Amino acid sequence: MLDYERSLAITKKVDIQEKECYSNAVYTLLCCEECENGLYVEGFAFLTDRGMLLEHGWVELTDGSIIDPTLAALGHRNIEYSPAIKLNYDQAMELVENESDIPLMLNGSIQDQEAYRKTREEVHKKYARWIVSSELFNNELEQY
Repeated sequence: MLDYERSLAITKKVDIQEKECYSNAVYTLLCCEECENGLYVEGFAFLTDRGMLLEHGWVELTDGSIIDPTLAALGHRNIEYSPAIKLNYDQAMELVENESDIPLMLNGSIQDQEAYRKTREEVHKKYARWIVSSELFNNELEQY
């Protein structure tokens, strides 16, 4: 579950960039002492109040709480998370040191991409009515 208050507090410690959730999550894990035992996570975030499904990156702490400064900075509180790939501190540091491209869901190993595809299929089944509704809504907008 999102820890909104802690996520928002972290936006004051880490220079959060819009539309850079993966980088924001990596730097949150690496730069915030209270997050260093957590995991860098890539997966999907469903904004329940907006009916919007996003590919997304965040930090998961050892107690299971989620730190998501990117969406917290935008005021989002009601979010369901579906993880696909998780990296610990050392693995995340290796990404930075090697200047690896993120997200791993798209740029990582075959194993990373398979984990992404599997999670994507599960998420699309779970939120199918929202995805269809969004497509229909967009089609209706195009008519005007």
